[in-house]
Amino acid sequence: NAGISGNSGATNGGGLFVTGSAAVILQNGAAVTQNSASSRGGGIFLTGSASQLNASGARLTYNTAGGSGDALFQANGTTTVTNACIVCNGDIAIDRSGGTSPMSLGGSWWGSAWGPYYATSTEGLQCSAGDSLNSARPLTVYGISVTTPAATCDSTPPVGSWLTAATAGCTGAEIAAPSGMGYGRTCFPP
Repeated sequence: NAGISGNSGATNGGGLFVTGSAAVILQNGAAVTQNSASSRGGGIFLTGSASQLNASGARLTYNTAGGSGDALFQANGTTTVTNACIVCNGDIAIDRSGGTSPMSLGGSWWGSAWGPYYATSTEGLQCSAGDSLNSARPLTVYGISVTTPAATCDSTPPVGSWLTAATAGCTGAEIAAPSGMGYGRTCFPP
């Protein structure tokens, strides 16, 4: 249950800057929270073709970046995040730049039963009030699938590869589903 909290980066990677062939494993409640970067990757910045991030049951919360990827920015490397709490981060919580490195974010709580917010989605994800993915990238690069799209924003939420309720590691504002649909959450650090 280690944590990376309250750090700041002059450019990229406020909490962690992962490069080369480094591997980071976060599990069972480990928190990357309240970190900031002036450019990208407020919580974690992942670069280097052999670098890896594996997070299972972790909390990526309350991180900010001046550019993109408030919780996580993957410039290169491999990312696998499951059963995590990804909420209350800045405007674009997760971003992956170009390249072919895999990123898998399925099976996590985004703060909404509608899954992560994704502005250009035709599957209902543009209705979510959950934390967001950079929609300038194809949805497929995030390893998130939608199996039953929502017909409209007033219908039943879409079904996909995300959790529809908070994980056991989420607390307070991280658990509460936002009222109504639409982009943005109001979360205040604990």
